[in-house]
Amino acid sequence: MTGKKSATQSASLRHERQYYALGCDKIFGLDEVGRGPWAGPVAAGAVCLPLSEKRISTILSGVRDSKQLTPRQRVQLAERIKDAAAAWGVGSASSQEIDEHGIDRATRMAMGRALDMALQGRDFQPDCLFLDSLLWPEMRHIPQVSIVGGDQRSLSIAAASIIAKVWRDDLMRELDKQYPQYEFGLHKGYGTAKHRAILAAFGMAYDFGGSVLKGELSADLLVGSGAPPAAESPLRAALGFAQDLGKALVFDVTVEGVFSSRPDFGPGDPLIPIEPRVTGLIGLRYRLEPPPRAAPPPAPAEPTAPAPPPKPTTVPLELHLIDDDGQEVADATVELEVDGKKYPLTNAGNGDYRIEQAPIGSGRGKLRASGESINPIEKDVQLGGGAPVKVEAQAPVALPTAQVRGLVRSFQGKPLMAKIRVEPSGQEVGTDDKGSFVVDVDPGEYQVTIEAEGYETQRRTVKVGKQGVVVLNADLVKGK
Repeated sequence: MTGKKSATQSASLRHERQYYALGCDKIFGLDEVGRGPWAGPVAAGAVCLPLSEKRISTILSGVRDSKQLTPRQRVQLAERIKDAAAAWGVGSASSQEIDEHGIDRATRMAMGRALDMALQGRDFQPDCLFLDSLLWPEMRHIPQVSIVGGDQRSLSIAAASIIAKVWRDDLMRELDKQYPQYEFGLHKGYGTAKHRAILAAFGMAYDFGGSVLKGELSADLLVGSGAPPAAESPLRAALGFAQDLGKALVFDVTVEGVFSSRPDFGPGDPLIPIEPRVTGLIGLRYRLEPPPRAAPPPAPAEPTAPAPPPKPTTVPLELHLIDDDGQEVADATVELEVDGKKYPLTNAGNGDYRIEQAPIGSGRGKLRASGESINPIEKDVQLGGGAPVKVEAQAPVALPTAQVRGLVRSFQGKPLMAKIRVEPSGQEVGTDDKGSFVVDVDPGEYQVTIEAEGYETQRRTVKVGKQGVVVLNADLVKGK
């Protein structure tokens, strides 16, 4: 049994590695931010990490739940994530969409837009989606893994939470420039004590496109000797409208009315402020913005270098291949790909694989190794320079796969939409429209929980052997 994670520990790739070993190469982690604020959109991030890159955990060291990071750390890590990711995207759903569809559906809309952005211009589709404590019914055609506390346990989900948080914080800072009185840059729209105080002081505003409707209710309570009754103290209601006329010009109209009764007083009575019944204000506002920075002058042209000597067209290449246990891999099939063409390497024994005349081509190539005892790997190699190339690589040992599958129905034989949770692995999947489900697991003993809305929960204990399949069918009884 493992202890709790430290607040400074990075999220891991343990779940991603398990599915990568089963052939899921393009795993997208998704997470949302902004489900709870009073203002602003809900945002979602989607990140696909290059799992073939062995150093990806080191490159993204420090990536964890965005709520555990400072704003400066999030910004720095977001740039590293974007540079390292195979694909990434951010999407959002507006406050109007949240009001119209509800927060759950709006969250899934934001996730869909983030995934669309990540896949734009790509020649691949997701093999699997990693989600934080939820399932995505609209994307049922893509395998999904729901991980409780995913932004702390999955590096892909944690990376998605960081880029979404940075994007939304930037947006709220832009809103802060438009409506500085609400200080969105400080509280980011969340219901803090500061935000509540601001709303009490300035009223509410509704933003639609380039227009804003504003409302305010205020009162002055006059106290002291000779003060009028509370009902005669000034009570005001104001309604305003602002229209954006351009990049920096805003047309503003405000009408304010006083609804309290006027106090009666005569000569010699204390002076009491009496405000007009109706006040109107029409104005134009111009936002001063700093001038754009001048572009730096172009760098001076460098002198033309002499033509380089002819380069060799081939180079000797040798790969030494070991597994995770440090054992030499003697039964692998290895090939080199250069500029779209593939060249086999000869097995020289003792984990060594060679090609005497590897074509240099563009100077870059890919080595691929596969075998019964290892999971496939891919490694980039530099072929330029003409000197013999020696490469060392480590391949993960192929783990025996196992599986739990089954069918969930009512006692009347009707397929049910159910959630299947497997512990201690933390995996969650949903049934399809036929009530069936499949969960890939490592060999071992598991506690399987089956939940369906309106039905009693079932819990089963199963043991799965190496390369074994356990069939777990469940007929659920309606809840009382």
